[in-house]
Amino acid sequence: MSGGCYLARPMLTTKKRTRLFEIFFGIVLLAFLAGCTPSGPKALLEGDRLLQEGKFAEAIPKLNEALNALPDNLQKARAWNRLGLAYHNTGDASSASQAYVQALKFDRDLVEARFNLGCLQLEQGNATQAIEALTTYAMRQPLDPEGCLKLGEAQLRRALQIGTGREKTSQLDSAKKNLEQAFKLQASPEALNAIGMVAFEKGRANDALKSFQAALQMKPGFAPAILNMAIVYHASRDLNDRRFALKFYREYLATNPTDAAAVDSTARQLEAELTGARPSGIVTPVTTNRSETVKPNLAGAVSPVKALGQRYKYIAPPRPPAGNRIEANRFFVAALEAQRAKRGDAAAENYRKAIQTDGSFFEAHYNLQLLELEKANLPAALSEAELSLALSSGSVNARYNFALALDRAGYAQDAANELEKLLAQAPGEARSHLFVGSLYAQKLNDAVKARMHFMKVLELEPQHAQAAAIRNWLANNR
Repeated sequence: MSGGCYLARPMLTTKKRTRLFEIFFGIVLLAFLAGCTPSGPKALLEGDRLLQEGKFAEAIPKLNEALNALPDNLQKARAWNRLGLAYHNTGDASSASQAYVQALKFDRDLVEARFNLGCLQLEQGNATQAIEALTTYAMRQPLDPEGCLKLGEAQLRRALQIGTGREKTSQLDSAKKNLEQAFKLQASPEALNAIGMVAFEKGRANDALKSFQAALQMKPGFAPAILNMAIVYHASRDLNDRRFALKFYREYLATNPTDAAAVDSTARQLEAELTGARPSGIVTPVTTNRSETVKPNLAGAVSPVKALGQRYKYIAPPRPPAGNRIEANRFFVAALEAQRAKRGDAAAENYRKAIQTDGSFFEAHYNLQLLELEKANLPAALSEAELSLALSSGSVNARYNFALALDRAGYAQDAANELEKLLAQAPGEARSHLFVGSLYAQKLNDAVKARMHFMKVLELEPQHAQAAAIRNWLANNR
């Protein structure tokens, strides 16, 4: 299953350091020629200083001020590129893209903007658009190793998206050519790692392994190459050695990566296969390990739910069967990327594909439940919550979110029951005491139980954000 290498894609970053120097030099020259600095160049200088200091959000208004005052199109182009970098570094991909495009409208030959636009498209998973921008850049700057590297990465990403066929082969060949040129211009572990990924996609596991080993020799502890070593040993028919795979998975996890949960899940499953034991548990993804915070209105009375006697009909599903975790990881990582980019539908689709590939993938069920809850698709959220708990009944966050979905669907009593189960397992969960106390006070008309849980909140967190409202309720409900 060659798709697994996608997990260890090289880091995608904008090329800031060189561009900052070039633009800064131009600004200084402009100020020198102008004598006393006009408002436009002055604002541009200030914006550039803030960028160099890493104060990206503060640079944005200064750069916008410069754009309104600069008369020359070439100066405006450079200011738009700077503004794109500022937005890019604050995580506003949409505004960054618009700024880079504006820069190119004012100066189509501004290669820095084209490079940055290509990197942004690559980060967003838009491989085709990234290839277009980076190809133009590489043609104009053929001796820039980073341009060749990013173009090769974009072509590799496109090949992974295609799956099979002649176009994939063509993209892999082009990627290999550009990555090898990047390495020739400037040796780097990133280029070697990407070359190894191309080899693995072409079915040459031994060559892939040599490239990953070379990357690690150049940079010991280089996390993407470590993970790819694990995947090659795990997934390759020629080199299948699960003990080596587990060793490298553990080495990778020791680097504290952001995708630790998906890899840890695979490692646990592999360890269970090797030892004959059942996995001890699954870690929820760090990047999406969250649950919503309940902020009840404790100050006034709230009417009970419309149908107080309404109860939820539990599905009580059996534990879903395991499947191909390596292939499922590929969809899971794509879902996380889409979720970070706020593309909810694409994220949900990839989580579902991960679940179809491996029904026992707890993190995929858990994250899909959160997405469905955000979209107010309550039947789907409730179903995924039950499946999550069938896989990990001890997950505090999964049970909390199940209670949240039950409450939103109008099943207040069942929500309270789930929270009581949670608190029997984790009695120090202040947010759950607050949630269930609010249900008893506002929807279930049980002041005695509400008081007990509200007092527990104050005991656990005397300075809780809702402390004043809780004390007010307690004083009015003796």
